[in-house]
Amino acid sequence: MNPDLDVRERLERAAAQLRVGEPPIDRILRQARRRRLRMGATASSVLLALVGLAWGLAVISGLGRRTTVPETRPHILAAIPVDRSPAMVAVGEGAVWVATFEGKPRPVLLRIDPLTNRIVATTRIGFRGAGLGDLAVGAGAVWVSAAGTVNRIDPRTDRVVARIHLPSPSTLAVGFGSLWVGDFNGDSIVRVDPATNRPVARIPIQASPWSLVTGEGYLWVLDNQGSVEKIDPATSRVIAVFGHHLVVDSEGSSFDLAVSDSGVWITYSNALDADTDRLIRIDSRTGAVTKAIDLRGATVVAVGPDGVWATTGLLVTVTAKAIHRYSEGVVRIDPTTGQIVQRIAVRSPADIAVGDGNLWVLSSLRRGMLYKIGPLSPART
Repeated sequence: MNPDLDVRERLERAAAQLRVGEPPIDRILRQARRRRLRMGATASSVLLALVGLAWGLAVISGLGRRTTVPETRPHILAAIPVDRSPAMVAVGEGAVWVATFEGKPRPVLLRIDPLTNRIVATTRIGFRGAGLGDLAVGAGAVWVSAAGTVNRIDPRTDRVVARIHLPSPSTLAVGFGSLWVGDFNGDSIVRVDPATNRPVARIPIQASPWSLVTGEGYLWVLDNQGSVEKIDPATSRVIAVFGHHLVVDSEGSSFDLAVSDSGVWITYSNALDADTDRLIRIDSRTGAVTKAIDLRGATVVAVGPDGVWATTGLLVTVTAKAIHRYSEGVVRIDPTTGQIVQRIAVRSPADIAVGDGNLWVLSSLRRGMLYKIGPLSPART
């Protein structure tokens, strides 16, 4: 008698009687056949029966027992092609927005439906050869800085409805009823009223603005001298300057800034000297550095409900016991301890954004991809 057929029939009958679904018959048989070559025909028949019995006992032992569903950790839910040269991503106004280039190249804005994970609209935002500065969403609009102009896109029509001309617009932020624009060459922040699309204040800062973010009741600026400047939106004035040379502006370097209730987070990465890459946390009241984490490829940072997310590059660590290899991608950090609690591999991460209950990661390798990672849920304390 063929032992495989005998075990298959027995397992199928047991599954039908117990109503527990189809047993992993093929896997059981493959495992048994590998052992059969070493054990002989007689012993293999016994082995097949024992393997089948083990599966049956495992199923029976689970009947009547309440099953606990493990907590779902964030993972990749979708991969969305977004063009060859994606630059930045933002979330808001019911959509995910990606600023990228067409093949010419010409800057365009892609609108992605977060429910279907499909591109539903494309808006041209600049002339051929124009560069991209930054992307922000809020105050009922999508804002893109490109080639000396801040473009305002109406999310209801996906059309450019206004252009705000400034000398050197770079980084953008929306909050406190205003659009905030970094004037890179003017060492200042320009406050724009979204109701009129006109500047209403110019705030001098110590150096060129690299990154802007709103949070915890203030506007925060990371300048290219490595200082964090704290602006009171009620008065449009700098009320504190934290640190000096927290990060160093040099060839091949990049920075980013994010704010949470645990502090202000700064990423620093240098393509020419990866040993200096780090993620820094400073106290939002005193400016004291409260955490410094060595993190290769830490170019972008974002705050989510479940922790702080940052990009990371390829990493190999060597200890006395083992060699550990970590893929490039994103990491989730516990904002209280500063410890990495999760890694997700994504090739060539270029930008990240949190919104709609997910983390959105833009990959710029060859053909650009947008990865949807979720679900994000509040961290347990």
